[in-house]
Amino acid sequence: LTPAVILLFEPPTLDEGVQAQLMAAVAQAAQQERSFLVDREQTSLALSKTRASGRGVCAADLQCQESLAQQVDATAVLIIKAAAAESRLSKLAVQLLDIPTGVVVGEEDAGCSACSLSEARAAILRLTRKLLQDAATRGRGTLQVSSEVPGAKVIVDGRELGSVPFTHEAFEGQHEVE
Repeated sequence: LTPAVILLFEPPTLDEGVQAQLMAAVAQAAQQERSFLVDREQTSLALSKTRASGRGVCAADLQCQESLAQQVDATAVLIIKAAAAESRLSKLAVQLLDIPTGVVVGEEDAGCSACSLSEARAAILRLTRKLLQDAATRGRGTLQVSSEVPGAKVIVDGRELGSVPFTHEAFEGQHEVE
């Protein structure tokens, strides 16, 4: 299967025209990295179901992002953070959550304090490709946790991920398990 990526904006009230331009850049980056961007309608439908379950702004809530991705079988959630003033974008950054591992792969800053829309598009294309490449090339393994205490909570790297017995995909490397 081709990996699917969901796109969220923070704040979600960013101008529709700006969102469409940045979404086109993400779709292009996803295609170049052998992924595809979940369309806006599917994302909106999944968001409405997630919000109906009492969740707030999904871009600020990892559990909401995971739930959203599971609804549309996505393997990643990409968040574009931006502030708009007149025809410029500032505080432009991109964050990628890898769903199978439950880990934020990274957050990259565009490095411009007042980007034009064309500069923002180019930056989003470059940063999205970098984050997708980072996620795709990072070594993965399986984390298994057992305990003599049935149903004990499993906390990995500060996030509660389930209970024992526990098996979960994880990036290679050291992890703090509680």
